[in-house]
Amino acid sequence: MYNSVDDIKNEYSKLYLQHIEEFNNYKEELYSKFPKLKEIENSITSLKFEKAKLSIANEDSTEIDKKIKSLEDEKNKFYKTNNINNKFKIKYLCEDCKDTGYIDGVKCHCFVDKEIEMLKNISHFDAIANNDTFENLNFNFYNQNIEVTDGLSYKEYMNTVISDIGKKILDIKKNPINVFFTGLTGTGKTFLARCIGNSLLEKHKSVFYLSASDLVSAIYDNKLKEYIYITDVLIIDDLGSEYITDFSITQVFNVINKRLVERKSTIITSNLSFNELKKNYDDRITSRIYNEYYLVRLDGKDLRGIKNGIE
Repeated sequence: MYNSVDDIKNEYSKLYLQHIEEFNNYKEELYSKFPKLKEIENSITSLKFEKAKLSIANEDSTEIDKKIKSLEDEKNKFYKTNNINNKFKIKYLCEDCKDTGYIDGVKCHCFVDKEIEMLKNISHFDAIANNDTFENLNFNFYNQNIEVTDGLSYKEYMNTVISDIGKKILDIKKNPINVFFTGLTGTGKTFLARCIGNSLLEKHKSVFYLSASDLVSAIYDNKLKEYIYITDVLIIDDLGSEYITDFSITQVFNVINKRLVERKSTIITSNLSFNELKKNYDDRITSRIYNEYYLVRLDGKDLRGIKNGIE
């Protein structure tokens, strides 16, 4: 299992060396069986080297070109006469990027897959959120006798919220999704955040899940700090539970602001009300959350008494 991006890159480097070794072994077997072929190809290599030197000196290479062509013809005839397959095919694990991890300077889907698995493993997202999906969401949880804004019942309000989030997830290729869930403990904030995470994993997006306290701690770890910024989706759970200092506030701001600038999706949950958020964090953070995030207030009773796993 990968613990860093370097681990992934090292695997591609090993594959590259493995393929070179496979090709060299194939050539050695061929040369061992057909010494004449080795002689011809060595001669071609030598002449190409001489041609390169002439090119640097701006001298005519016509005669060498003729010799190279003659030897290439001889080689092709040798292959045909001896029924040799001259097109050695490397067995790539990924034919799209030829096991380099990149296509035209952009990460191949196979590299992205490895990154996704790495981040899921590091944050234990699979283990803690495997069953947290919108398919397992029961709207009866919100069928409590609560009236929300505009005369909507709690259930009607949550129907609208989930519908809006669904539209944002569908639009993820064009626009990032940033959601801030607030509410008392047990009202389903973390469950919904994980549902979003699992939905975006299905869309081939990398997801990194951290508690707010772990987020601040991760700033001291260069590798974890890197993942916070490169992941497509960052879930910050329980903002406000960390030890709040000027340093932690600055780090939280840096994460939120940089991810907004780089158009990366961020999902935040917090037990703090909007008013409490203002008291605990400075305007730099609260203004970005209020202006750039989809704000969702969860009310009602503790849902964990209705169904385990929702908190």
